[in-house]
Amino acid sequence: MKGNGSFSEKIIIFGLRDLLGSEFDLQYGGAIKREFAGVPERLKAAKQRWVQAISLYQRRKIGQSLGYIEPGSETAESLKRDIKTTELFQFAKRTKPALGRIIYELQNDPDLRKARVQQNYINIVTAIKSTLGVPYLDYTSAVERGDQTEIKRLIEAIRTYQGRKEIDANGIIDSGDSTFKSLQADANANLISN
Repeated sequence: MKGNGSFSEKIIIFGLRDLLGSEFDLQYGGAIKREFAGVPERLKAAKQRWVQAISLYQRRKIGQSLGYIEPGSETAESLKRDIKTTELFQFAKRTKPALGRIIYELQNDPDLRKARVQQNYINIVTAIKSTLGVPYLDYTSAVERGDQTEIKRLIEAIRTYQGRKEIDANGIIDSGDSTFKSLQADANANLISN
């Protein structure tokens, strides 16, 4: 998928790919947005992979295989429910806002201000990445642009961090939960020590 498209759109498309089966090499831009329109054989092949993936999903979930999805159909409703359970969707709805809140709270922490710590966005993101053990993670690509590879790296880093802290290692951060509090405290300490 090309770099364009909103964060939410990318998360939904990645979720669809995960649900329908990555083994089909589903190319949303090529088949759905018709980026392959000038290359008929590529367009046809891309569309066939989507039909196959949809058919397989329908057989598994609703016991019938149509190869297409009608708005409001049982397949459409099943996909809507299932997409909300995907790791990337959970990241977008839970972890991304929690990370934003950690950054906001650290930017406004009076104790950091008293310690004369630079409380700018870049320093705080750097402290979070360091705390999670992924100093080279492209945080902007993950959190703002919806880059699937960087999101998955961040989720895995969170999962590893949770394991080190003996917190349920699910790769998710909810505002105010144990991971949130621990990461905020550790990033705070990281900011003070640097």
